[in-house]
Formats: sequence, structure tokens, C-alpha cells
Amino acid sequence: MDKLALQIAAALLFVYQARMADWPWWGIVLGLVVVALIVHLVYDIVYSRFFAGPHRHLGAAAISNDDPLMVAAIAEARRTWPRFLELFARYPKDSLVKFRLRVASGEIENVWGDLLELDGDQATAYLRTPPVGRASLPSRQLTFPVEEVVDWQVMVEDGSLRGGFTQQATFRILERENGSLHPKLAEQLARYRPLDAPAE
Repeated sequence: MDKLALQIAAALLFVYQARMADWPWWGIVLGLVVVALIVHLVYDIVYSRFFAGPHRHLGAAAISNDDPLMVAAIAEARRTWPRFLELFARYPKDSLVKFRLRVASGEIENVWGDLLELDGDQATAYLRTPPVGRASLPSRQLTFPVEEVVDWQVMVEDGSLRGGFTQQATFRILERENGSLHPKLAEQLARYRPLDAPAE
């Protein structure tokens, strides 16, 4: 559940309970502030950590771009870009791109977005994984040079995935460093197929 929706639901429930108990208006206002803080802490500490982790969506992971597996993955994504263009034409609503985004600190983050349109050397995507750092974005629909794309991924009709080279590299690096891979991540990794594999 979205944090704002959770806060609104908690606030409505609190106001209802407070009015039933005949609380004064100032007590209700003070209580709403406390409820908002509690929801914020619970959401960030519990929900974000355990339920919205990397096994739920394609997100950012603390993996060095200098890792040989990641360097090879980015090179493979660029080499196979023509294959992505073919798949995008067939699966326009199930195609993602990972692209570089500059955040307020000046650092570059790699984020995933649903590809909406390719127009020459420009791509337009709907930001799926917001950056970790603060960024001033006019909206989640962003247009950027195609050269900023570092990876791509397409889901075909049977639910299996093509591409996602940096995502696969991330899983393999985590497995290498931790000695094993979380079952949810292993399940995600198993969805990737060779580029020319037919849908089952």
C-alpha cells in the first residue's frame, strides 16, 4: 500500500475513534501528528525493508558498476540492442529500459522505466524505480538520449524474460558474495531465457 494512502486510512480511523471518545479538537490535531509519524516510521522501517525489497521489483542494489560481471552485462545489453528493438515492436507494453539519471547530488544512478516511445536517438519512459538520491523530476515520464540506456528487458507472453543483463549480474554477484541467493531472487533469475528461446 502507498504510504500516503496508509496515512489517510490511519488518520480517518484515528479521527473516528477520537470523536467517539469525545476528544477536544486540539487533542485530535496532536493525535493526528503522532499517527502520521508512527505510520511514517512503520512504513519506512518495516514495509520498505521487508515487503518492497529487491525481490518485489527491479530496483537499485548496492553493486559496483566496476564489477567484471556488471561490466560484461552492460556490454552485452548494448551489443544486443538491435534484438531489443525487434522485441519492443512485438511487446511494447512489456518492455523496460535501464538508463542513467543524474540526481541532485550530481551522481548518476541507474533506474528502470517502462519504455513508451523511441524517436530517433531519444527514448521516453515511465520511471518505474525512482532514484535513491533526491532528484527534481517534472514527472515520472522522462525523455532522454538512447545512449543513456545501459540495459533492457522484455517479458514475453509466457511470463519469461529476455535481456535484463545487469539484473542477472546483480543476482549472481549477490549469490557470489553471500554464498546463496534469496529464494525470491532465485525465482526471478530463473525467469530469464536466452534471447532466441521461444516462448513456452
